Amino acid sequence: MSSNTQRRVLVLNGNGNNLGDQAIFAGWLRVFGDAVDAAGLDVIVDQSFIYDLPFREETIATINASYDLVVMGGGGFLYHRGADRSASGWGFDIPEALIPSLEVPFAIYSTGYNYRAFAPQHFPAHTASHVRATVKHAAHFSVREQGSVKMLEEQFGVTEGVSFVPDCALHVEPGRVHLPRLDPSRKSLGLCLRIDRPEERFPAPFAESFERYVQTLVETCQRLVEEDGYQIVFTPHLLTSGDLEVGRLLRASLPEDSLLLLHEEVPAIYHGADLGHPALLAGVYEKLHLVLGQRLHSVILPWAMGTPVVSLSTTRSNGWMQELFGSPKDQHIDLFDFDRECRTERFVSAVRAASSERDALSAQAKARKAELVEIARRETRALVNDTLGTLRVKSHPFVQEVAAR
Repeated sequence: MSSNTQRRVLVLNGNGNNLGDQAIFAGWLRVFGDAVDAAGLDVIVDQSFIYDLPFREETIATINASYDLVVMGGGGFLYHRGADRSASGWGFDIPEALIPSLEVPFAIYSTGYNYRAFAPQHFPAHTASHVRATVKHAAHFSVREQGSVKMLEEQFGVTEGVSFVPDCALHVEPGRVHLPRLDPSRKSLGLCLRIDRPEERFPAPFAESFERYVQTLVETCQRLVEEDGYQIVFTPHLLTSGDLEVGRLLRASLPEDSLLLLHEEVPAIYHGADLGHPALLAGVYEKLHLVLGQRLHSVILPWAMGTPVVSLSTTRSNGWMQELFGSPKDQHIDLFDFDRECRTERFVSAVRAASSERDALSAQAKARKAELVEIARRETRALVNDTLGTLRVKSHPFVQEVAAR
């Protein structure tokens, strides 16, 4: 199909200072752009933040007049916290009665059910009905792993109308990154933690549990350095005060030549949101022997680069992603069972098991990535052709303040 008439797309996601969210948006642009090019379309994309845009009458009218498609995702916005003020009880902040008034086609794209281990998971009573109505009216509704398909059915009664589109970060290509202190003669272990909101990730008393967790990680790194000769590469995806403190603790606990702090080695990655940063991060992960990852995209990006991952799971999505890449169960540390799993010996043995299978796991990951990327391309081409392939006759009085939110 070929047309010189321009379409405009509004994409709403979490693209910000979190490198995982940046990877989602960068990957989405790649796979969506490929689908647009294949369809011979001329498309402008405006990006905003999903949680900053409540859909109310005035905003909906502007969107209907200004856009040909709205895409929400990827990312894990199938969740609810008590402080959330969404009209729906989840990430799509629109009263259910107003969903039919959103005349422009809209897509919930490659999202996920974002369950945290020790957070109360009490959706408002009306959320199930809202999610079902969203699935009914959406031009496309997809999730990034099969676990979310199951949760949609169990939590919200959604039994059809949902497709599988793997996480957008799979489409990020590695950039060239220079790590002069990384010793290629030694094994290297990436370490990425998610330690914000400890009350949602660790059992009560969560301050004591958090301290035990960090100490277990430090002892794990010490043993791997002393007994196996590893270099530890600390790769925070978000520079929280907790991440910086862990970095200082690692520095005080490990020999200087056995620790690289990525925010010091490649500080440019952490200077604001930039579509080039995920490529640099992927380039780092590509160089490593293994990764010990807690943030979801410290699981996804390394696997996409062919680097095996031992996951530290305080959300169900980590385990689901490990299953997607065929990771052995002993290399998934399920911190939902905190007392049994949060032990130095458990962490060390999981890393050693992954190391012993490194080549086979890497080859398996590369083959699986190719399959997943093809699924995403096929689904995204269908989305583009079904929604943008036939132009709706309309004017485009683009309102800048909506896209600039």
